[in-house]
Amino acid sequence: GEVVAGKIPGRQRPGDITLFESQGLALEDMAVAAVVYRKALREKAGRELPL
Repeated sequence: GEVVAGKIPGRQRPGDITLFESQGLALEDMAVAAVVYRKALREKAGRELPL
């Protein structure tokens, strides 16, 4: 929350850790993943990995 909101800086050095604690529903996670995936496709970002 605070990093995303711009209240505090994110990682400053490679050894820094940013923690995300998800306490929501799996459905919320899937909805966010779908939005991120569609945006990555539009912007031709990321890399497809075989699963």
